[in-house]
Amino acid sequence: MPDFTAALTKRLAAVTLDDRLNIVQCDAAWAEVLARLAKCSPEAIRPGANLPALMELGFPRLARRYARAAAGETSYDRIVLSGEAGGGPRGAMSSSWDVYVFPISFGDCGGSGVVELAVRMESAIETALLDSLPDTFIILDGRGRIAGCHGRSLPDVFGPAERMIGRSIVEVAPRSAKTRLKAAFDQVMGDAPESGSGVPGVSDASDASGASGVPGPSRPPTAPGSMPGGAPGASPADESAVATVEFGVGLGAEARTFEARVTAFSDVGAIIIVREVTEARRAQAIQAGQSRFLELLARGGDFADVLTSLIRIIEEQTPGMSGLVLLMDPDGRHLRLGASASLPWEYVDTIEGMSIGPSAGSCGTAAYLGSRVIVENIAEDPRWAGLRDLALKYGLRSCWSEPVLDDNGNVLGTFAMYFRTVKSPTGAEIRVIEMAARLVRVALEQRRAKEEVEAAYEQLERRIEERTREIEQRRRVAEGLREILAALNSSRSLDEVLELILEQAEDFLQAEAGALYRMQPDGQSLTMAAFKGLAAAGLDAQVNVGDGVLGWAVASGRPVVVSESPDHGASSKARGAAEGSKLPHWARGKFRTVMAVPLVAKGQSTGAIALCFAKLRWFARDELELAVSFADQAALALDNAVLRERAEGAAVAAERSRLARELHDAVTQTLFSASMISDVLPRIWENNPSEGRARLEQLRKLTRGALAEMRSLLLELRPTALSDVGLADLLKQLVEAHAGRSGAEVDLKLVGECSCMLPPAVRLVFYRIAQECLSNVVKHSRATHVTVGLNCEERRHSDGFRLTASLVVRDNGVGFDVSAVTAEHMGLRIMTERAAGVGADVAVTSEPGVGTCIELTWSGPAWEG
Repeated sequence: MPDFTAALTKRLAAVTLDDRLNIVQCDAAWAEVLARLAKCSPEAIRPGANLPALMELGFPRLARRYARAAAGETSYDRIVLSGEAGGGPRGAMSSSWDVYVFPISFGDCGGSGVVELAVRMESAIETALLDSLPDTFIILDGRGRIAGCHGRSLPDVFGPAERMIGRSIVEVAPRSAKTRLKAAFDQVMGDAPESGSGVPGVSDASDASGASGVPGPSRPPTAPGSMPGGAPGASPADESAVATVEFGVGLGAEARTFEARVTAFSDVGAIIIVREVTEARRAQAIQAGQSRFLELLARGGDFADVLTSLIRIIEEQTPGMSGLVLLMDPDGRHLRLGASASLPWEYVDTIEGMSIGPSAGSCGTAAYLGSRVIVENIAEDPRWAGLRDLALKYGLRSCWSEPVLDDNGNVLGTFAMYFRTVKSPTGAEIRVIEMAARLVRVALEQRRAKEEVEAAYEQLERRIEERTREIEQRRRVAEGLREILAALNSSRSLDEVLELILEQAEDFLQAEAGALYRMQPDGQSLTMAAFKGLAAAGLDAQVNVGDGVLGWAVASGRPVVVSESPDHGASSKARGAAEGSKLPHWARGKFRTVMAVPLVAKGQSTGAIALCFAKLRWFARDELELAVSFADQAALALDNAVLRERAEGAAVAAERSRLARELHDAVTQTLFSASMISDVLPRIWENNPSEGRARLEQLRKLTRGALAEMRSLLLELRPTALSDVGLADLLKQLVEAHAGRSGAEVDLKLVGECSCMLPPAVRLVFYRIAQECLSNVVKHSRATHVTVGLNCEERRHSDGFRLTASLVVRDNGVGFDVSAVTAEHMGLRIMTERAAGVGADVAVTSEPGVGTCIELTWSGPAWEG
């Protein structure tokens, strides 16, 4: 700031007023100025004159200011005098006054009043101060002509000040602002005619709005200027009206943006305050671009496209700049291309994968140091020694690089700004590069978070897929085990069941072959029971417990796995005997892994399964458990076979005992009776032929009954024969056997010819229930007459022809009270269950002393076998 002390002179003007604003005393300087403002002669300015009355004609607002001071208000204003009022030629800057008005008290008389002090500053110091302000001030008269102008940027925008005074604002304004400044001036002036204060060259700074730049105790004063011209008596402009105009100056990297605020000023014109807003608008544009960038980032665009968009946004607001994003390689020693928009691709391709270091250009050095690197002149900076020729080849002259750091200070990459001129950064440009580095970090963190989410989703999908496969495997295993269980409960042979188990084990464990061995009764050796995928001739027909992998699995009671090593030597997963650690001779050359699993039932080893694999295999716990489960099924099948053999032996023994009892109770007794009759029949015949004939008939019945009993027993020995013989024939044999056994009279009544069309199961039920009924007659009824009736007929129904069959067994025995006898008696429960099994019904009717009637009914489609 230059020293203006030598040029500074001060001049003081003062006045004292009483409480009615009458002049108490004043100096000559104040009286001179007031006379000019009040348009009166200096002689009128004397003690006792009323100041408001003097001021009302020329400057009523100043008069009101004194009234406010009398009420106790202190104020400060700057009054600028030019032209005749300032004592100089019209339109010239002459003088300005800082005016202080404050209330006082008169101690000697107890009254109050007002004191005004006016301090005059010479125009040289004021002009210098105003010219140093960053804003430009232009004062226009009512016709839009420039009356005064000051400001540091004035020559850059409008030209030299001395060439502007007296000219129209439209003439001196930049081309881009001419029309809009004229429109703004017309807007704030409204339709009011041009006017003046009546005192040429006077402006009241206290009434200007929007001024800034000169400090003061109350509010900043307005810029000085003259308000020449104007017709006296016109109404003032609307000082509340403000219009704003924004315009640009220059092109490309030299482009600048200005904002002009046009405000009505005093009574007769307007003031234009012009402020450069280049950096503010650039910051706003960058902020908007940052929002667009974050929006694009949030939408999940391609990472390279997102970074390129960021570079384009910065380049748009920084003319002449080319951006570059480099990312740190995972090795922490090289930089990889992240994005570039306007740099030559040949240059970008050449620096791809560049090493970081203390002299690796701006980006390599910034990444190495972890701090900002500003290179204003690439041609001279030693940090560009290795890359200088490359950069100059493509016209790059300066480069600033900002490292991208994470929370721990680790370098993630760099953001660089290249220029084709030697250039140092402004504060705004430093903020831009810092902001760009922060946004690159946001993008990197977003990508990392996205990759982590994607990795988590992939891991989740893998787990779901694995879990799905596991569930599917378990489902298949469960189905396989159910199939095995069904086979165990079926009539399939043991060999078929063992082959099924072996097949399922190979399928689920992905084995190529297998063999199943069964423990011999001596408990010391195993014999082959089933095999699949192997040649029987090559297998060991018998394996001793403890020998080889199978024998060792049985001896140890747990699975054993042996594998061939990559060099074809023995590599054992087994523990124990040496032979148990080798592949069996029949597996060598064909398989590389063999798993042997013992079969254990009720704590006892019953055999072993050997599964063979063509590849080296290592088994997880669940696979070993699955193999054990199949081994358990095989052990259960073997155990069931043993139990079945025992049960069949017991059943044969029981059946033999039953047949022996039947022969003893029925046939033997009948034949014994027949033998006794035949022995005495000759003597009886000689003595009494009639009695002899009766006994002969009895003998005939006994022998026929015995024959019927024998036939029935033969049918019992061959159950399938019961289905092959017609129901009528079966009932005839039962009746004859019963008659021969009990001696009672038995009648058989057959109605209908369709009994052969009954399904075999229904025929068997009818036969068994008739058999049970006749047996009950012998055991309980003591009947002398029994009737067995079978009625079978075909009837038409809505769904076609159906058979209806009924069996009635009636006797004249002792009978019983049905309500007093439970179903457990006389086989009633067995008969009811048999009937229900084929959809038939059983009805029992009986009374004591009357006899018993049992009726069985069935209805259904005919059998076409």
